[in-house]
Parts: sequence; structure tokens; C-alpha cells
Amino acid sequence: MRFLIAFFMLMLTPATAQPVTNQDLVLNCLAQIGEETSWQECRGMIFASCQEHTVGTDTHAACLLKEKTDWKTEMANQQEVLVEKLTLSGNFMLAELMGNWLTYREARCNEVAQTRPEAGKSAKLGCEIAEIAGITAEFDACLEGRSTTPYCTIKEVKE
Repeated sequence: MRFLIAFFMLMLTPATAQPVTNQDLVLNCLAQIGEETSWQECRGMIFASCQEHTVGTDTHAACLLKEKTDWKTEMANQQEVLVEKLTLSGNFMLAELMGNWLTYREARCNEVAQTRPEAGKSAKLGCEIAEIAGITAEFDACLEGRSTTPYCTIKEVKE
């Protein structure tokens, strides 16, 4: 229910506010996993724009590539804001985690692609998108004060 309320609140934002994007809805969904939503529901939202294409086709891969680009931009934007707000030690931990995550993501998504050869490039791209959305959700959680990860140490604001 809270997910639906949040969805309608996002839709009713003033005209001067930024328009609600699919990424906003997905991040809200991911924030509610285990309470109001499930991974399956959020995953469906992540890949909704490419569902009209047959998995494994060039058109499906092209659609996923666009989605990956959009998610990478969202992740980079979130990370840029986060870096400005983290303490120095938080930034060092985040930099190390991101290096490890990139290596992990590459290995994991290559493995997914190997287990689904019938899906072609789509399997790897889908895995990469899910991983990028997940890390973006973690950045969002840190910025909103919901994260318990050690790197998420926000600078104190002095007034």
C-alpha cells in the first residue's frame, strides 16, 4: 500500500518539480522490497520498456543497451551527489567498494551470459542493468539516511 501511496505522491508533484522517471519508480520499488514490493515486481519495472522485444534479438539488446546507459547516468548522478556529502573516510571506502563492485559485476554478468546462451547479449546487459539499479538504490538509501553500510557516513552540516 505504501508503494501505491508513494507512486501517487510522485505523480502529484508540482509542475516545477522534475518529472517522475522510470528510475524514480524503480528506486522507490527497490526501497520497499520486503515490505510493500518484491524483487520480481521491481525487476519487471526495470525491464518494462524492453518487454515488447523478443529476448536475444538485436532489437532487444539495443533496447537494453539504452536502458543500461540511462541507469549508468542515474548511478553517476547519485554518486556525484553522494561523494559531496560523504566524509573523507566514507569516500575512501566508497571508492574501494566501487572498484570491487565493478570487478564483481563483470564476473557475475559474464557468468549469467554463459548460463543463458540463447539470450545472447541480452542476458549480460540485463544482469548489468539489475546490478547498476541495485547500486543506485544503495546510493539513494545512503542519501535518504536508510543505509547501514559502513561507507555511508554523511558529513555533519554546521550552521
